[in-house]
Amino acid sequence: MAQELFRDYVHDGETVGVTQVRAGYVSEFSPKLIEWAGLTSQSVIVDAPCGTGDMSSAIEAQGIGRMFYLLDVNKTQLQAAQTKMPENKTTLIQADASDIGRAIPAGVDGILTLNAFDIYVPGKPSYLSGCSELLNKDGRLVFDVATFAIGEESGRFMQAHDQELTRMAAEQGAETRLPKHPDQAQLDTYAEMVGRHGLTLLNTVTVQTRVPVETYNNDTRLIPGRLRPRIVGPTITTDQQRVDLFVSSSKRAAEQTAVSTLTNTRVFFIARKGKN
Repeated sequence: MAQELFRDYVHDGETVGVTQVRAGYVSEFSPKLIEWAGLTSQSVIVDAPCGTGDMSSAIEAQGIGRMFYLLDVNKTQLQAAQTKMPENKTTLIQADASDIGRAIPAGVDGILTLNAFDIYVPGKPSYLSGCSELLNKDGRLVFDVATFAIGEESGRFMQAHDQELTRMAAEQGAETRLPKHPDQAQLDTYAEMVGRHGLTLLNTVTVQTRVPVETYNNDTRLIPGRLRPRIVGPTITTDQQRVDLFVSSSKRAAEQTAVSTLTNTRVFFIARKGKN
């Protein structure tokens, strides 16, 4: 399923909705990412996949970074990122993040992979090994994984939502292809994976945020293309149909579980080049 989501992202033309949904994330975490990655005004920074470039733009606006490599497999996202970054400090590269070691020259101080590692980095071993090869001595990698599956109430809601979405789609002659929501075991697997590919995990930082179900629904309305590989069938052909199904099933799940607010758990993995 993750591969299907990744393939759909390659051709996803949405950029405005992505920027809107991530605005709060960028403003909250850009100063922290500078600290965690040890970035300075002289740092060479990689943002991969960079999406619409909002995080790199926010970091550069704080006087950080001598050179930025913005890598993304999606041409439309890269074009949006290009408009936000100074031309003399930015190199744009259209490539899969899994190929980061071949796409970017060595001599990097910090690599950021945000809102992407779980689904949009299909070849994780290749990606992690590539990061190790690119980083300078003591250079750092920061990536994050977000999930609604941790916590009793949120876990119950997500299970009910997936079941209702599948049922309602079937009633309309369609099927769902839903990704597995990362649980604690999956997060632990990612932590172990880091150490097997030339990196040392320095720390993990967990941030939990309470998100009303209505906000969860509204964010999906802003980026409807994310539902295209998740709800498929000859009777469901438009983004609006998919969004309507998603929101209707979400409301049913909220009624069934009596859950109106979800817990978003975001874990940042902070690693450096080399072994202890």
